[in-house]
Amino acid sequence: MLQKIRRVISKLRNIQPFQSSILKKLFRILTNHFKQHAKDGRVMIFVKERLYAIELTRLIKKYLININVDFLTGITEKVELGGTKPERQNQVIQEFSSGAIQVLVTTSVSEEGLDIAKCNLVIKYSYVTNEIAHVQRRGRGRDLSSKCVLLTNDEKEKKKEDLNMIAESMMFEAMNIMVQIPSDDFVRRVDETIQELYKKREESRALAQEKSTTLKANARSYRILCRKCTGYVTNATQLRTYQKSQFVVSDKTFWERVSCKEIPLEERIPRAPDVGLYFCMNIKKVDGTICGYNLGRVTIIRNIYLPYVNCKSITFEKTLLPADQLDRVGSTPEIFSAKKWKEVITKYFEPKEIEGIDLKEMQMASKRPEFVIHNPQNAGEFLADSAGVPMEEEDSNVPSSVNS
Repeated sequence: MLQKIRRVISKLRNIQPFQSSILKKLFRILTNHFKQHAKDGRVMIFVKERLYAIELTRLIKKYLININVDFLTGITEKVELGGTKPERQNQVIQEFSSGAIQVLVTTSVSEEGLDIAKCNLVIKYSYVTNEIAHVQRRGRGRDLSSKCVLLTNDEKEKKKEDLNMIAESMMFEAMNIMVQIPSDDFVRRVDETIQELYKKREESRALAQEKSTTLKANARSYRILCRKCTGYVTNATQLRTYQKSQFVVSDKTFWERVSCKEIPLEERIPRAPDVGLYFCMNIKKVDGTICGYNLGRVTIIRNIYLPYVNCKSITFEKTLLPADQLDRVGSTPEIFSAKKWKEVITKYFEPKEIEGIDLKEMQMASKRPEFVIHNPQNAGEFLADSAGVPMEEEDSNVPSSVNS
């Protein structure tokens, strides 16, 4: 992690600062501001990430040498990862209050909860959130003549900021109406609104539950096929979700239809649960060779190794009869694909959440990645049954997400 951070900072330092139109604009704003407020100038610059705060502080120190600048980040992260110790945080706040620090580059930590002195200019450096944060940041500029500006080249951020300003105006208008309502009447209206919202929430919950039940039942009508060879992979009834985000297979015969390949330790994402890839072993009808298409990753859930299914690597076969009757009775199936699991679970069927019995079934499967089950430290034995099988790694970065 530290090496990655150092590489990012090194790349940032090799970039000529005035290649950035936003940075040019920022320097002009700061220069003009302190010409007008030489003695009492205070500026807060909000940025998205800790590393941005550190690097922007360095650039201001380098190119605007007459301006005293420092950064302020949260205390939840380690110092070497861009965090700030509580003692230093207090010191920076005091120096900003006294004027020893004129410009404070900060993350969202300064939006609320910290006692920071008034300033006369708030700058949001390519960083827009919601209307609440918009009001909180503007509130840091407590002088009557204070200003709040957004610097960005992103049209989406500009539109979002416009919406925040509209929402802010509506909030103040609502507050003005509220203070004119008699207290008893106000309490009564609040109670009525709460009851109405509760009723709507319960109705929405019931409808969502009904839809979920229907979608779970629909799984009986779908089979999962390899996107390349359209060979059988598993039934939709054997799919499971873990924390509603990862889609895995609970089918004790699954490992018989795939071959596995270990992901070398040096290529694994730190702290990620993925340890291998698995490939389709179906025979292609065109030339009689093994398919070898990458269907997804072998991932760890509760210390059990399971096949995570990449939605982009499979197709779905909708049958006219339940999947377990398909081989006995002829039918004309409909085959379709989806880019994201979100589309599948909202339109077609919804897998059940994984349970202990599913994990036990996969743990006891007759053919599984033995190096994983018995010797997880021996990373080189994952290919025991895969020698000579062509393996097509279409996408080695399969995301473990409901949106993939």
